[in-house]
Amino acid sequence: MLERHAVGRLVAVTVLLIALVSVSVAGYVLTSPSSGSEHGTSLMLDFTPAGSHAPFYYGIDHGLYKSQGINLTILAGQGSTSTIEAVASGKADFGVADSSTLTYLAATSNISNVRIVAMIYPNTTFAVIYNKASISQPSDLNNKTIANTQGGGEIQIFKIFAQKNGINESQLNFVYASTALYNQMVALGKADASLGSVGQFALLQSTALQNNIQLGMFPFSDYGLHIYGVALITTVSMINQHSDIVKGVVQATMQSLLQAVQHPEDAVASLVKYNPQLSASGQLADFESYVTNTMPAGVNQTANPLTLGWIEPQKMNATMTTMAQGYGIENPPAATSLYTNEFVQSP
Repeated sequence: MLERHAVGRLVAVTVLLIALVSVSVAGYVLTSPSSGSEHGTSLMLDFTPAGSHAPFYYGIDHGLYKSQGINLTILAGQGSTSTIEAVASGKADFGVADSSTLTYLAATSNISNVRIVAMIYPNTTFAVIYNKASISQPSDLNNKTIANTQGGGEIQIFKIFAQKNGINESQLNFVYASTALYNQMVALGKADASLGSVGQFALLQSTALQNNIQLGMFPFSDYGLHIYGVALITTVSMINQHSDIVKGVVQATMQSLLQAVQHPEDAVASLVKYNPQLSASGQLADFESYVTNTMPAGVNQTANPLTLGWIEPQKMNATMTTMAQGYGIENPPAATSLYTNEFVQSP
């Protein structure tokens, strides 16, 4: 299953309860001040808090969810697959997950009650991170060593990337490490490249420079894979039974996203405020890499934040088709069964 693997390790959670405000120091749970008029709502991230999640913390910190009557609790995730499963089973009201992972699960498992209600990072976040010393174009990956995590779903999408870019899979040498360490291998000079994300590329820069290594990146979205990335998800029952909550969460999230893009330092400050174990400079690089590589140019000039969440039918069809091709899935479900544009607006 396709997932963006977090760099670093989980930290212990300390929960402080004061006047109905719950904050986890490690960012595992964060709840905005509650009141009788607010809806208690949970949102599970795709991984532990990182730069790409700054908009959600900004939205809580600046009262954007509260203004929509939403008392939001943020939960850390352990990958898009587990987040989608948590939402599907009712363990979280909303989730942040990779769109292509949802298409895969919809086509291969019994998960059929989850819908995308807004796009967050519209282009796929997957990328090949490489050492510039021996690689300058995708075909240079032939006969090189590529790091990945055992069982990592990125390999399936990488196969399509390889087909489109003159890479012969039989000439590749894959090496495997834990999810926390495999991306470090290219920055440490122990692999020529690794399969990762645009955010990991930013986070690996300091380690690479310490080892006199210059990193480059091949974002899949720039090399023939025009598929969707990270989205906001919920269930059909939430949409049908609590449309007011869904509307409020989508509006607050899209407003938070746009303001975070316009004020990235402030957004990361909110993230680090509730996750003090994180480095502000590193997470700023992570967030800005996501904005640059997954969002449209000029996004900070967007007039209506709800247009950022719009799902294009053609691109969602392409996402499902690509996943079906990569995994050899016959008769995948219709892409239209995976999303709704009810809560967002067309650009």
